[in-house]
Amino acid sequence: MNAGSFRLSKLTQLRRRLARTLPTWIRGESDRPALPSPIVAHPNRSGVAIVAIVKDEERYIAEWVAYHLLLGARHVYVYDNGSTDRTNDLLRKGRWSDRITVVPWQNFDTTIRMQNAAYNHALANFGGSYRWMAFIDVDEFIVPKRADTLEAALLSFEHLPVLSLPWHNFGPSGHAARPTGLVIESYVERGAFPPPPDAITLLHYKSIVDPTQVRRAKTHHVELIGEGEVMYNDRGERFAYLDRTDPRHASSDAFQLNHYFTRSQEEMREKIAKGRVSKDGRTTNADFLEEQVRKLQKHMTRDEKILRFAPALKRLMET
Repeated sequence: MNAGSFRLSKLTQLRRRLARTLPTWIRGESDRPALPSPIVAHPNRSGVAIVAIVKDEERYIAEWVAYHLLLGARHVYVYDNGSTDRTNDLLRKGRWSDRITVVPWQNFDTTIRMQNAAYNHALANFGGSYRWMAFIDVDEFIVPKRADTLEAALLSFEHLPVLSLPWHNFGPSGHAARPTGLVIESYVERGAFPPPPDAITLLHYKSIVDPTQVRRAKTHHVELIGEGEVMYNDRGERFAYLDRTDPRHASSDAFQLNHYFTRSQEEMREKIAKGRVSKDGRTTNADFLEEQVRKLQKHMTRDEKILRFAPALKRLMET
């Protein structure tokens, strides 16, 4: 074991110890919101629903929605955190408005993360209609590697309650200012996967879940009924949430989650200024984000896997 791995192991052990011993209020976590009862599957439930919370995403929302509809998503639920641009108009009046539901979403309880509350609202109100529900952000694109649609790619994982997809973090790809093309075509350079020890804080996951198996959804993982806070990678391996930063669990054999972390340098500055959509717009994480970017750019490689969908995506957006 090298020094970096040893330090990681020690940190993991410390996190486990703290999680077991510290009371909930010290950890800064609430036992809410938890679903009061399991989601009941509708007799004809089917397909994949995409859920996201957004704010002022008019530049990106059309491409992101079109991409996931192209891959066969049955419906998209967008929780709007007070957008003041044209995000809502594009969603409600656009060509795919019949496959999009916009939910106005302002914070109503400061003890619950806004994003977590939105995800659990989606589960409770819409989850029973779908075989799968994916919780992602507008800067994240799900890339199936073995099939052309999300539903076909998920057939191999019917036995799992959740599929935990690790980030593949993309950088600015040499763009100082925002380019004119598609996001998926403009940014083709990403950090190492899995991240090396000096950049392990870039290893995060998002979830595709069977709604009937979830007790509570959080930003980067879910708590399962009868299993607790566990995750499953796309090798079918089960691991504890507290072990999520162990790179041995990071698998992208069947799926890749492209996280366009920075986009251009200009857009990264705008992202920092806008603040976090899940935390009432607070910008206290600016220094952390800038350090994350420095770590990301130390280990870059070219990745064009998503580009096989680009021609069809362009045709869909142009027609």
